[in-house]
Amino acid sequence: MSEHELGSFAVVNTHIICFVSGDGVSFTNQEKTDVVNTTLLAQLSAHKSSKSYAHAEEWIRGFLNTASRIGWYPTMQLESQSKFSNTTHAEMKVSVDAVAARLMVQSKQVNRLKILEALLYLKGPGIPIGFEILEKHGKFGTDGAFQFVICEKSVEEGILIRVFPFAFESSEEVTSTLFQPLVDDVPCKMKYMSEGIVATLNTSLVDRIRDAIKHKLEGYVDELVAYLPI
Repeated sequence: MSEHELGSFAVVNTHIICFVSGDGVSFTNQEKTDVVNTTLLAQLSAHKSSKSYAHAEEWIRGFLNTASRIGWYPTMQLESQSKFSNTTHAEMKVSVDAVAARLMVQSKQVNRLKILEALLYLKGPGIPIGFEILEKHGKFGTDGAFQFVICEKSVEEGILIRVFPFAFESSEEVTSTLFQPLVDDVPCKMKYMSEGIVATLNTSLVDRIRDAIKHKLEGYVDELVAYLPI
């Protein structure tokens, strides 16, 4: 995620993204447990002088607490990265720090529904508002069977949703599959990007998006409905 991409869209106040990569979690019903080998990346861009940095650290630690309560044993590493500064975009004439927290989930036999519960019910400011299960017997990870985004964006327009389209050949396909049915009658700004899409949606869409997620899941994993935080 570059400053150029963010700056062309809106001034960043707090921006937290989690996406899933890795493999090992199967959605078949033949096994009750699966070995998990997954990496979660949480990335923060925030005003250097604000309290957003501490806010994000609190959010990350909240995730760790939630994970450990249900049987995950992740480790966390905070990495300071280069400052985004001297941009030519007027929207981003602020100095920000970027920090990445890699949450390495150790390979472990755990219940798949509890894994999804953790992903769907992270503690803190993140709102789980976008993911997609593409195949009934697909896998969870970069092969593309599972799309997952948690985002918080402090802008007046609403909530920023960023999708990393592991499962699709084009951003247009992501848009038509996940977002378009939800935004036909609601004002929406979208910007296509090389690694995904960025969409600023009115906050009133959050409930509709969650409803759509629930509807999609009911056709795949009936038991999972009880775990949805909606």
